[in-house]
Amino acid sequence: MVKAAKRWKFPAMGILLLPLLMAAWVSVWEILRSFPGKWLTFGPVLAGIGAYGLFQWLFRKPMGLYVFGHELTHALAAFLSGYRVRSFKVSSRGGSVVLSGTNMFVALAPYCIPIYTLIV
Repeated sequence: MVKAAKRWKFPAMGILLLPLLMAAWVSVWEILRSFPGKWLTFGPVLAGIGAYGLFQWLFRKPMGLYVFGHELTHALAAFLSGYRVRSFKVSSRGGSVVLSGTNMFVALAPYCIPIYTLIV
């Protein structure tokens, strides 16, 4: 009985969240409708959506690139904090950086510093 309850937990949560999803879509639609003739202001947003679509099409599963940026951010934060980077390993299955020391900035850097945005 317990396995059946666990199996239905996530689909049931999804069904319960559908009204919130609909409310979000209706809100987005109302916001977009309130901008008649001002669609040029959405140019950068549409360009970003297009660039992401192109990137996703070119690199079907860009996990290696994601892991590289994640570990690079750890390494750069360590370097800026005065620590030495002893090894740097990256693959599409994961990565690691061995440092001479660490702190909170180094540990949280990939989640706070948008490395690819800064590169662009």
